[in-house]
Amino acid sequence: MHRALARIQYRPSQTWLACFMVHSEQALCGASGPEVGIIIHSLARLRAEPGQVWMEAFYEHSVRLLDGLGSQSLSNIIYALAKLEQVRAVYS
Repeated sequence: MHRALARIQYRPSQTWLACFMVHSEQALCGASGPEVGIIIHSLARLRAEPGQVWMEAFYEHSVRLLDGLGSQSLSNIIYALAKLEQVRAVYS
Protein backbone atom coordinates (compact mmCIF):
# COMPACT_ATOMS: atom_id res chain seq x y z
CA MET A 1 0.00 0.00 0.00
CA HIS A 2 2.74 2.49 0.95
CA ARG A 3 4.46 1.91 -2.38
CA ALA A 4 1.24 2.58 -4.32
CA LEU A 5 0.57 5.76 -2.35
CA ALA A 6 4.07 6.99 -3.04
CA ARG A 7 3.80 6.13 -6.72
CA ILE A 8 0.67 8.25 -7.19
CA GLN A 9 2.19 10.97 -4.99
CA TYR A 10 -0.66 10.85 -2.50
CA ARG A 11 0.12 12.32 0.91
CA PRO A 12 -1.73 10.29 3.59
CA SER A 13 -2.91 11.81 6.85
CA GLN A 14 -0.58 12.24 9.81
CA THR A 15 -2.51 9.51 11.63
CA TRP A 16 -1.94 7.04 8.80
CA LEU A 17 1.75 7.96 8.60
CA ALA A 18 2.17 7.57 12.36
CA CYS A 19 0.62 4.08 12.24
CA PHE A 20 2.77 3.16 9.25
CA MET A 21 5.91 4.32 11.06
CA VAL A 22 5.14 2.12 14.06
CA HIS A 23 4.39 -0.94 11.95
CA SER A 24 7.28 -0.44 9.54
CA GLU A 25 9.75 -0.02 12.42
CA GLN A 26 8.58 -3.35 13.85
CA ALA A 27 8.82 -4.96 10.40
CA LEU A 28 12.39 -3.77 9.77
CA CYS A 29 14.03 -6.51 11.86
CA GLY A 30 12.63 -9.23 9.62
CA ALA A 31 12.77 -7.38 6.32
CA SER A 32 14.95 -8.43 3.40
CA GLY A 33 17.27 -6.03 1.60
CA PRO A 34 14.75 -5.26 -1.14
CA GLU A 35 11.98 -4.75 1.45
CA VAL A 36 14.13 -2.35 3.47
CA GLY A 37 14.88 -0.41 0.29
CA ILE A 38 11.19 -0.22 -0.62
CA ILE A 39 10.14 0.89 2.86
CA ILE A 40 12.66 3.75 3.14
CA HIS A 41 12.13 4.77 -0.49
CA SER A 42 8.37 4.93 0.05
CA LEU A 43 8.78 7.03 3.17
CA ALA A 44 10.92 9.50 1.24
CA ARG A 45 8.42 9.67 -1.62
CA LEU A 46 5.61 10.23 0.90
CA ARG A 47 7.66 13.07 2.42
CA ALA A 48 7.44 11.39 5.81
CA GLU A 49 9.69 12.29 8.72
CA PRO A 50 10.80 9.00 10.28
CA GLY A 51 12.45 10.49 13.36
CA GLN A 52 15.62 9.49 15.14
CA VAL A 53 14.38 6.26 16.77
CA TRP A 54 13.02 4.92 13.46
CA MET A 55 16.20 5.88 11.61
CA GLU A 56 18.37 4.18 14.25
CA ALA A 57 16.35 0.97 13.81
CA PHE A 58 16.72 1.33 10.04
CA TYR A 59 20.51 1.84 10.22
CA GLU A 60 20.96 -1.01 12.69
CA HIS A 61 19.14 -3.48 10.45
CA SER A 62 20.26 -2.24 7.03
CA VAL A 63 23.96 -2.35 7.94
CA ARG A 64 23.62 -6.12 8.36
CA LEU A 65 22.14 -6.38 4.87
CA LEU A 66 24.67 -4.28 2.95
CA ASP A 67 26.68 -7.17 1.52
CA GLY A 68 23.60 -8.76 -0.01
CA LEU A 69 21.90 -5.65 -1.39
CA GLY A 70 21.32 -5.52 -5.10
CA SER A 71 21.83 -2.39 -7.13
CA GLN A 72 18.13 -1.43 -7.09
CA SER A 73 17.82 -1.76 -3.30
CA LEU A 74 21.02 0.18 -2.74
CA SER A 75 19.85 2.87 -5.15
CA ASN A 76 16.49 3.11 -3.35
CA ILE A 77 18.23 3.50 0.01
CA ILE A 78 20.69 6.15 -1.22
CA TYR A 79 17.91 8.12 -2.90
CA ALA A 80 15.76 7.95 0.22
CA LEU A 81 18.54 8.97 2.60
CA ALA A 82 19.33 11.99 0.42
CA LYS A 83 15.64 12.91 0.12
CA LEU A 84 15.16 12.53 3.89
CA GLU A 85 18.28 14.66 4.41
CA GLN A 86 19.97 11.87 6.30
CA VAL A 87 23.19 12.03 4.27
CA ARG A 88 24.12 15.31 5.88
CA ALA A 89 23.53 13.84 9.35
CA VAL A 90 26.01 11.03 8.63
CA TYR A 91 28.78 13.51 7.83
CA SER A 92 28.14 16.01 10.64
